[in-house]
Amino acid sequence: MAVFVLLALIVLLKLSKNDAKQREAQAPMPAHAAQLFASLDLNLNTPAPAANSLTKTADEELPSAETLRVKLNLVRAYITIEDFGAARRSLDEILAVSNQVDPDITIAAKALIAQIDEQR
Repeated sequence: MAVFVLLALIVLLKLSKNDAKQREAQAPMPAHAAQLFASLDLNLNTPAPAANSLTKTADEELPSAETLRVKLNLVRAYITIEDFGAARRSLDEILAVSNQVDPDITIAAKALIAQIDEQR
């Protein structure tokens, strides 16, 4: 008896899924969705933007010294909770630019790397 009930439930489930799929297939696309899809350009062979439009001045690319100090504080928090991987990744980001922004930040970052290596 239980087998028949289970079999009936499976059949009803499949029928309801098929019915739902048919309803989705028959539903018309809303006008705003049709307009959105019509405005998409799927041509992937467009030329690349000019190189000078992608270049920025050095000042625009480098973070401020204050931003790097905030990241150093974040690294200290990572060390406190013993998330040395996140601390190391953040320090790598800091060291990539800190010499160009503020050499004192580079010194502090290297000291934190030594602290991480010591605690591991």
